[in-house]
Amino acid sequence: MRIPNSRISSRLLLAVVLATAVRETQARQPNQGSSMIPRGTVITVRTIDPIKSKSAKAGDTFRASVDEPVTVNGRELIARGADAEMRLYQVNSKSRDLTLRLYSVNVRGKQVYVNTEAAVVTAEKKGMSGGAKTAIGAGAGALIGGIAGGGKGALIGAGAGAGTGLVISAATGRDSEVKPETRLSFTTR
Repeated sequence: MRIPNSRISSRLLLAVVLATAVRETQARQPNQGSSMIPRGTVITVRTIDPIKSKSAKAGDTFRASVDEPVTVNGRELIARGADAEMRLYQVNSKSRDLTLRLYSVNVRGKQVYVNTEAAVVTAEKKGMSGGAKTAIGAGAGALIGGIAGGGKGALIGAGAGAGTGLVISAATGRDSEVKPETRLSFTTR
């Protein structure tokens, strides 16, 4: 009987160990939302923590809760009130704009990481009231929605635009601020 080459045996052993380590690492990684939450799904959250451009830094995370249940194919996927987490991606040093993304949501007791479009909160400039910004946002949303989807699209766009106007008007002074209880909508990508 011939003894196997020790170099081949050690390589085989190394491959088995690496494969086991990779499998265990994948088992410990958080669920990826891309297969669970379809692209284009809108997730609306209500902030819990205040977010201020004066003190926040890129990479900071902030708590929120899902404000509307998320349904996919007629089935509720994410319940209203589910825990959510947002991440600050950028604070513009000149304009003090805040760029936020929804980072994770709790789906049936499991933290699911999501990839979403960014929401940008802009510092309020003097001379335009929050109501004016909401109206401008609603008008712009209705126009875009009407072009994209007709009458129903205009209605949806007006709501989304008004929400954007509210977010923008939540920013005060030269520094941007998102106050607790502010509604933000994120679209998965």
